[in-house]
Amino acid sequence: MSRPWTSDQELARALSALEPDFGTLDLAASVSQRISKEPQRLGARDRFALLPQGRRRIAVLLTLLLLGSTIAAGTKLVLGAIQIQETDVLGDPASFVPETGPNLGRSTTLDEAAARVGFEIRVPVALGEPEAVFIDQEGSRVSLTWLPDDELPRIPGTPWGALLIEFGGDRIQAVKQVPIDRAEWVDAGRIKGYWLSGPHVLRLEDGTAFRVSGNVLLFQRGGTTLRLEAELDQAAAIRLAEST
Repeated sequence: MSRPWTSDQELARALSALEPDFGTLDLAASVSQRISKEPQRLGARDRFALLPQGRRRIAVLLTLLLLGSTIAAGTKLVLGAIQIQETDVLGDPASFVPETGPNLGRSTTLDEAAARVGFEIRVPVALGEPEAVFIDQEGSRVSLTWLPDDELPRIPGTPWGALLIEFGGDRIQAVKQVPIDRAEWVDAGRIKGYWLSGPHVLRLEDGTAFRVSGNVLLFQRGGTTLRLEAELDQAAAIRLAEST
């Protein structure tokens, strides 16, 4: 990369080198004359070029660091109907609702939900029949819940021991906002997806935002995207998912 100019003369020479690309216009003379008449209008790039070389290097380094941070904070991953956004700002917990029945949708039955949605509802054999079933207004999302027991600790802030939300199709219907480095790719037998550990935020397309306390395993079965939440470690969650 060529060295930034530090004088009108150097700028003129640089512009002269580019002049053949712009026909017969005398860019070097025109721009140099404009700068000499209106020095107070120097733009950010010109002011940067006038900095001492050491300060320019520091400015470039800081810019790259900030850019790298922005890229990391904006990382987006997609698995079926769920998008994962890695961020260091999760928002105010008071603005999120708990994962209780009314906030998950309308209470229904497995048979009714199966007749309403356009995808196969998966029930983990290891968990058995769910205690409660909820469906969203559009019929594109089903939530199955199980109460806690000795092997299924209660998810903090909820009445559930396990919560399985299922989405049909590949249209993005939910966004997971997770802290940086909390989304881990999982490839274990029939389970390929993402493991999200620790508190994060789940935003549904209807505007509902949940503060999630349990660990979450995201995976797919056919055209269905499944989100299994429980206070279990990764190995135990995978065993449950494998039974769907």
